[in-house]
Amino acid sequence: MHKYNYNYKITNTETNEFYIGVRSCDCEVEKDKYMGSSSVWTKLYIKEHKKVLVKEILFIFSTRKEANDNEVKLLQKYKDDPLCINKYFDYTPDVTGTKQTPEWIEKRKLFGERNGMFGKHHSEETKKKISEKLKGREVSEETKKKIGDFHRGKIVSQETRDLQSKVRSSEWTITDIVTGEVFIGSLAEFCKLHLDENLKMDTLRKAAKNQNICHKRYKVIKSVASTGNGSRKSGENGEPLEVDNPVGSSESANSTENL
Repeated sequence: MHKYNYNYKITNTETNEFYIGVRSCDCEVEKDKYMGSSSVWTKLYIKEHKKVLVKEILFIFSTRKEANDNEVKLLQKYKDDPLCINKYFDYTPDVTGTKQTPEWIEKRKLFGERNGMFGKHHSEETKKKISEKLKGREVSEETKKKIGDFHRGKIVSQETRDLQSKVRSSEWTITDIVTGEVFIGSLAEFCKLHLDENLKMDTLRKAAKNQNICHKRYKVIKSVASTGNGSRKSGENGEPLEVDNPVGSSESANSTENL
């Protein structure tokens, strides 16, 4: 058990943005150099802004639970403050000293039918809660600039560019087994057409690899006719190959027999 448990506040003196946190340590609180673990203010951000970040000790407790409970009270106080960068305001995830077992790590690697969430979906209530948590989060212009500066000047090899281009443009045949509609094109394009379903390209690829039905609705097959540059492969005499009717076609409902 740690000797000291406390709440702290870290403020960016240039932007006045701040972060409320909880910490447990064995050294004297005033000597603890810990500067938070926010997903917004990353280690890189803290390193680059250490001259303008000021840490303030708010409260000290004898137990971690007391410190956690008080952090929630503090966060509720600043819940509507746009300068507060915290993401969680209703509870404090406490993973102090927690280590994942080899069994749990292995379980997290499971996918497809072996995964505990296979075939399950978040309820509308849960989706709404997740949406509300993410709404209103704005990245400051300074942070945007830092992100841009971090990526600017990076050199991507031609081999990597060719591979990225090939992945983006590869053709896939995706059949909606509910409506019978068939889509032929890139996974990125398909995901954009179904933003409300929160589809991910990796999820679609795994469904194709494991011959699963994605979201209990989409049968995904990598098109044999793909040339790697997004174009349709031609027939023996140069004429375009006939393909299933795309989404929106009046005949698409009867096109699954061509798969």
